[in-house]
Amino acid sequence: MKTGSKLGLCTALLVLPFMWATGFAKEVPIKISYTGALVPIPVNLSESLTPASVVDAQSHGTFGASMSHIVTEWVGVPDTFCEGEYSDYGYYYLMHASVVITFSNDDQLYGAGAFWDSDLSGWMCLNPDNGHFVGVAEGDFTGGTGRFEGATGTFTSPFSGGYNLTGFDYGYGSGPIQGTFEGTVILQ
Repeated sequence: MKTGSKLGLCTALLVLPFMWATGFAKEVPIKISYTGALVPIPVNLSESLTPASVVDAQSHGTFGASMSHIVTEWVGVPDTFCEGEYSDYGYYYLMHASVVITFSNDDQLYGAGAFWDSDLSGWMCLNPDNGHFVGVAEGDFTGGTGRFEGATGTFTSPFSGGYNLTGFDYGYGSGPIQGTFEGTVILQ
């Protein structure tokens, strides 16, 4: 074998494993449960009657212990009520959501959902009398840091909370919330 051919063969043998390893994404089913506090904030991008809210929660699940940080804005649909056992609850749709899940090693996984993208949405039923709410938000994983850099995938997040909402002088309250992120994350 000629020297040039040997050099080419050696180069190929050294490079191919790296090309193979980076060419395949790993699809991981996830379930991350969270429990924390919901706090409305004085931001109202949609100019609806509903302010944005922040959720700070302790989380655990597929990738271990974490903190979930969620910002959402919901828009109430006038004179529209939910169905079934929540027929006296007002109906809301998700205007937008941003999610950051921070794991114990400081890796972060990002997610987002929005009303204006037909594949991403959410709904919530809210009892105006006692503050209880239930709902589901959907979205996409949009990257992250560490092992989640370049991550993609989709999630559904069923949630509930309220009942013990504490009112503030600003006309809205805070209270408990719990839920899960369920779906698939594709790691690069």
